Amino acid sequence: MSKAKKTVKKNSVLKNTNKSSNEITNLIKLVGIIAVVILIFYFVTVFVTREKIEDNHIPARVQYTEILIGNILRQYEDEYYVLIMDRDDLNVSLYNFYLSNYSREEDSLPIYFAFLNNPFNDVFWAEESVTDITNIEDFRVMGTTLVRVRNSRIIRVFETNEAITNYLISIQPEEED
Repeated sequence: MSKAKKTVKKNSVLKNTNKSSNEITNLIKLVGIIAVVILIFYFVTVFVTREKIEDNHIPARVQYTEILIGNILRQYEDEYYVLIMDRDDLNVSLYNFYLSNYSREEDSLPIYFAFLNNPFNDVFWAEESVTDITNIEDFRVMGTTLVRVRNSRIIRVFETNEAITNYLISIQPEEED
């Protein structure tokens, strides 16, 4: 082999070696940049999250009194009330007042609340009430309604503001002198 061929061969080997080392160097740089970006995101997230956790000292609380209308017959107690409320009803605060007084009684029945304005309850809101049912899917109300349930059956329904108010007044505890 001539010297020229050996020199060309050496140069091509050197070029291939340089290309390989350049590719490895580029790969290492890329991995390093990605690692730095991930670390930056991690530390920013930890800092922001820690700051939010330190600012928020309100303990989590599970509420069991708000239910969906589709579940009004599926509560654990044998007997209870469900106040189905339209948030736009001006008498809701009065009903809540009476129910709050009633719930202080030792032998009071549990009280649940369902909101007609909840999107999951839309199917139960209608122009005409249907409360004498065998299947909860057929249940419909026009507005705020007080329902008394016993053994997974609706036993009493109060639909008008006057009927609800009169009934709630009738179950109020006796005032002590």
